[in-house]
Amino acid sequence: MNKITFREIPKEKIEENQIPKNQVYKVSEPMSIPFVEDHATHKEQVELDYQLKDGQYGLYANEFRGQYTSKDGCKKADVLACVVDEKEKTVYTLIFDVKSNISAFSDDLKKDEAVITAVKEVRDFIEQIHDSMLHKESFMIYLKDEGYKETVEIAIVTKNFEKEKFIAVADYLENILDEKGTIQNIPELIKVKQRTLLLPYRGEIYKLRKFAERELLIGNLVYELNVYLLGKHSENTYGVKIRMSSGNGKVMECKKVIQ
Repeated sequence: MNKITFREIPKEKIEENQIPKNQVYKVSEPMSIPFVEDHATHKEQVELDYQLKDGQYGLYANEFRGQYTSKDGCKKADVLACVVDEKEKTVYTLIFDVKSNISAFSDDLKKDEAVITAVKEVRDFIEQIHDSMLHKESFMIYLKDEGYKETVEIAIVTKNFEKEKFIAVADYLENILDEKGTIQNIPELIKVKQRTLLLPYRGEIYKLRKFAERELLIGNLVYELNVYLLGKHSENTYGVKIRMSSGNGKVMECKKVIQ
């Protein structure tokens, strides 16, 4: 039987916040691992608190992609993390991406690019999660072959998640693309221009509605989305702490979309 092994996470790199990307590391003891995104005016930090028991170890990867996946066009989430329980033969997996403020687009959807910005933010996030779910199978398949059962959590980490704004974008798209739409106070010439500009995004309407309800449409399946909100920890630091333990693993809720 093939048995997969992982390199130990370099502790000095944790302290320096310089853990190499695209490498799955083993976490052999309880510890906290920060994932930090630096910006010009602030930084965002997610602290992964690995609460490991006897017979358990963790896995951690930053921007992981499959070994044989081309970099061109490849998307990946910020973090892939796991807790492996060797006694119970279970794996809890967390995949998340940090978005400073997924709801930051303008409330005035008639403004240039407001709708497109919202659509692309959601679409890109879904693609990152989808690709990362595929990437992890490059090593997860070996654990599953040993009889391990995996539960998965997919999540977004952001300052704000405003459900109403995503619903508004979906409504706007639906109305502007319908020649009998009910959007008021827009000159007909601008409606025609907007309709031409937004027509390629007709297929995103349902995805936006599901996203607003904290669900992701991937292929023909809908998955539950967990939202972790960043709190202000200091003048220029926003953060959140996520507990990593086998106890908080839950089955990835999904249901087939009936076309």
